[in-house]
Order: sequence, then structure tokens, then C-alpha cells
Amino acid sequence: MDLAAWDQQLFTLLHPPLLDLLGEPVWRWLTSLALPLTLLLVTSAWGWHARRPLLPVGIALATGLLAEQLSSRVLKPFVGRPRPCSVEDLSSLACTGGLSMPSSHAISICAGIGVLWFLYPKLRPLYLLGAGLFILSRLALGVHYPGDLLVGSLLGCGISWSVGKRLLRTPWARP
Repeated sequence: MDLAAWDQQLFTLLHPPLLDLLGEPVWRWLTSLALPLTLLLVTSAWGWHARRPLLPVGIALATGLLAEQLSSRVLKPFVGRPRPCSVEDLSSLACTGGLSMPSSHAISICAGIGVLWFLYPKLRPLYLLGAGLFILSRLALGVHYPGDLLVGSLLGCGISWSVGKRLLRTPWARP
């Protein structure tokens, strides 16, 4: 069995129970920009309260946006994998067609929130929960295979590690 077939079988196994777990309306809210923006607002409030500069939040936002553009404009056309909702008979209203690999949602949340992971260690449980739900929402709604999410997450974490480590070298961003 090749990786694509394994990924499709894993999708078939996980998608229905995951969708039923919280229901489509909740997954739709989680997949919207509301969740990442909430995480950024909480981080901003935390940083303001701790008298830390808000520039890292802007850098995290820019990192996530740039990673999303890399995924959408360069990587997805190169790989050319269709979304599962385009291939399989799914009734998900979230399907817009387009390409699937890697997940732009996964790469952007891991790149953006990952930068903050280095700078605000006390908020790490919130970041992990928020990013995990954001990423799982894409599988629950049937718009990504598990492999798309894994690749996007790994790429996003690599980007955030690079940016976050550089930020920690600056005196104003150290925890």
C-alpha cells in the first residue's frame, strides 16, 4: 500500500466520527479565522499585562500569513493533490475545490502561533489546544487528508522554529 492509499484510508476512518464529535457548526467556527485571532488577542492582552512589547504578536501574524502564501501559491500547485471532498462523495459545505497538500491552515497556524510558543511559554497549553482544534477542523470538515495536515504542521513548525529562535536573540523579546 502506498502513502496516498494509506492516507485515504486513515481519512475514511477518522473523518465521520470526528465530524460527529462536535458537529459541523462548531467545526466551521473552529476552522474560521475566529480561533487564531482569539489566540492572538489573548497573547496581546497577556503581553500587555506583562509589559512586553506587542511587536512579537505582529511578527507572528506576518509569519503565519507569509507561510500561508507559500503554501497556497507555491507548494499546493507543485504537489497538485485534490481535496478529499472533491474526490469522495462528501456532503461537506466547506468544500471549495482547489488543492489539498499541504494544508495552508496547518502551515499558517503552526508558523504563526509557533513563533509565540517560544516567546510566551506560559500560554503554550492554550496554543497547543487552539492549533490542534484549528488543524483537526480541516479533517472533520472533509477538506484535508491527515497527511496534508501533518506536512503543513511540520512545515509551519520549521518556519516558526527558525523565526522564533531568531527573535529570542533580540533583547526585547526574551521571556
